[in-house]
Amino acid sequence: LVHHYGDIGVYAVSFVSGLGDVDAIALSLSQLEIDQKISLTASVHGIVIASVTNSLVKLGIVFWVGGRTIGMRMSLFYLIALGMMGIGLWVNTLVFP
Repeated sequence: LVHHYGDIGVYAVSFVSGLGDVDAIALSLSQLEIDQKISLTASVHGIVIASVTNSLVKLGIVFWVGGRTIGMRMSLFYLIALGMMGIGLWVNTLVFP
């Protein structure tokens, strides 16, 4: 996948994998980075993409099952978590340019 599509392929697979579960893609990308088959940046970005996708799917489920009131309440916590993830990604790009 990486040889044919590069980092974009990693990001696409991360997005699709994040629709269901984050653990498998996180472990896979970590191992690929350890084996030096992908860069650290691609691994981190892929894990963040999967995490954000998974969080948005879960938020959608909250809206669907719990309704608008609970969904709006939960949105605040998801925004805080996604904001912290964004800050972590930004710090990562500063430390590992």
